[in-house]
Amino acid sequence: MLKGEEGFTLIELIAVLVMVGVMSAVIYQKINTIDREAEQVALNAGVSELNGRERLQYLVEQIGDGYPGDPVLFGRISRDLGSDYTWDVVAITGGALRFKGSTQILIRTASTATDYGGWK
Repeated sequence: MLKGEEGFTLIELIAVLVMVGVMSAVIYQKINTIDREAEQVALNAGVSELNGRERLQYLVEQIGDGYPGDPVLFGRISRDLGSDYTWDVVAITGGALRFKGSTQILIRTASTATDYGGWK
């Protein structure tokens, strides 16, 4: 270094780069955790939406012509939760709800003449 010049040494620059790298790794991990938690919250909201639709359709049927039976009731429920969701119904009793990279296996309780069904 020339006389009168000030600056950072190589050791100081390397120390700063190491600190920035460590902070970046911690922040990246935190962002991934938040993203996974947000996907789980979205799946829970999707299940709540499906249960709300099941209840609504059940009540509409009860007010109208009466309970048509579980398969008919299930067939009348709208399954479109939006483009980010995929709902794979394996059978009337279960399936999988997917939101982006997360999946939740669902089991359905059938409706009866005295009570509506639901997803868990």
